[in-house]
Amino acid sequence: MHVTIRQLEVFEAVARLGSIVRAAEALHLSPPAVSMQLKQLAESVDQPLVEQIGKRLFVTPVGEELLRTARAMFETWRGFERAAADLRALRSGCVRLACTDSAAGFLPRFVDAFRARHPGVAVQLEVAPRDVVVERLAGNADDLCILDVPPAQFDIACHPFLANPLVPIAARDHPLAARKRIPLARFLEEPMLVRERGSGTRLVFERFLRDQGVTPAAWTELDSNAALIAAVAAGRGVGVISRLALPDQPAAAGVCVLPVQSLPVEAAWHAMHPGGKKLSPAALAFLEHLSSPGAGHSSGGLQWRDQS
Repeated sequence: MHVTIRQLEVFEAVARLGSIVRAAEALHLSPPAVSMQLKQLAESVDQPLVEQIGKRLFVTPVGEELLRTARAMFETWRGFERAAADLRALRSGCVRLACTDSAAGFLPRFVDAFRARHPGVAVQLEVAPRDVVVERLAGNADDLCILDVPPAQFDIACHPFLANPLVPIAARDHPLAARKRIPLARFLEEPMLVRERGSGTRLVFERFLRDQGVTPAAWTELDSNAALIAAVAAGRGVGVISRLALPDQPAAAGVCVLPVQSLPVEAAWHAMHPGGKKLSPAALAFLEHLSSPGAGHSSGGLQWRDQS
C-alpha cells in the first residue's frame, strides 16, 4: 500500500469539511487536484473512502477507519514536532556524560550550574576507570567524555575547558614541608605515591618525568585520589596529584603543597566526543557551558552510576 502524508491530509480535510471544493480552498489546491488525491488514496486502500449522495458527501465505513488512523498519525507527528521544539529550545532533553574518578570531584559543580540554567534538561553521569571511559568514547556511548589526557588511538574531537595542574604534596609534618625551595631531584628521592597505571594523572606525570630525564627512587600505586591523599597524610611518602582533587585548604586533609622546582605540571581537562559526531542541542549547550564564566558553582543533583 503506497499512501502519502499529503493524500491523508487531503482526505482528512474533505471528511472534516464535507466538500471537495471547501477542502481545496483550505489546502490552497484546485478541486481537480483534491479529487485526484482522493482517487489515488482510494486505489491504494482498494475501497471507496467517500460517497456522493445527492449534494452531500459521506465518508464510508472504511473511510471512517482511515480517518481515525490519519488523525492519530497527525497527532503523533504534532507530538514529535512539540518534542523537537522543546529539545531545540532546551526545555527538555538529556546529556549523557562519562568521566574518571578524578573528574567526578569537580564535574558536579559544572552540572549543577548548567541545570540551574536549563532545569528541563536531565544529566546522567557515568563514573568509571579511565580505560572504561575510553571504551565508551570509542563506542559513542555518551554525548561527552571528560578526560585529562586525550587517547591517541582513534579520531576524536577534543575541547579543553579547565586547567588541571598536578602539584607535589607531602604530609604537613614532613621534613620537606618547611623548605622554601626544593629541587626536583630531592623531591624524587622520597618514597613516591602515584595513581595506578593508565590513569590520566599517572600518564601526565610519567611524560613529565621523561621530559625531565629523571626517575623516582621508588613508587607505590594507589587506585584513587582519596587513597593517595590519605597515604600521603599518613606519612607513607610524597605524591603528585591534581590540584582540583585537593580541598581549597590542603591542610584540612592533612597535607601541604610543596614548592618543588619545575612543578606543578601543567595539564588540562577536556570534553571529548568521536570525530564527526553531531551533538544534540542539549549536549552542545553543555559543551559551551563548560567554558562559560561561572560554570562551576554549586554541587549535587546528578544521576550517579559509579563503576570506579
